[in-house]
Amino acid sequence: MKNRIFFTSFFILAGLYAVSAQNKGYITVMRSETAVPAMYDGAVAKLKEAGVWELGWTFHAIGAMQPAGLYSFGIFPDKASLDARSAKNMEVYKANNINTPPLQVYPVYNQQMEPIPAVIPPGAVLIHFKPGAMSAAQYDKILEGLAAAGQQDNPSRLFHVAFAAGEGHLEVIDIWESAEKFEAFGQVLIPILQGIFDELPTPEVYGLHNLFLK
Repeated sequence: MKNRIFFTSFFILAGLYAVSAQNKGYITVMRSETAVPAMYDGAVAKLKEAGVWELGWTFHAIGAMQPAGLYSFGIFPDKASLDARSAKNMEVYKANNINTPPLQVYPVYNQQMEPIPAVIPPGAVLIHFKPGAMSAAQYDKILEGLAAAGQQDNPSRLFHVAFAAGEGHLEVIDIWESAEKFEAFGQVLIPILQGIFDELPTPEVYGLHNLFLK
């Protein structure tokens, strides 16, 4: 009997919320509290065997916690690319008896990327910010504060994306070269957040397990 791997799916459960940056593509997000990297690696191997791994998305990363827990996302330029990838993924999963929990799909509001090193830095981290309710105006104000501090484009932040996870509700994912570089950035970011939010969101920090850039 084949192992049943609990990993990503491109089923769309979440509504596609309308925001001002609706034409900036889509992000797919997966979270599992029980999955481990070996499950992900097994699914990736099957997708590569089927020639599906690079299909559709332009960027992908996954972070891992110990002893278990994965947080994964992919960036797609448009709905057609996402749907094409979804269909092919399901064919591979069905053929290999891979059982997958649902993936959420949201419109991208903003993204930034620095040059990605050929080899993932060993201490790289994936950071997920989930404020209770961050509006686009509040997010833009954060960017203004970072720009004023000379920190909007930090070379140690390899990737940044903000997405509309609900009506008037943005979330953020960052990839940093190391936790230390992120903590140093926090010395600039926290005072800006304190001027905007009554309570500061606690970021989720994952060790970066894999990254794909087309």
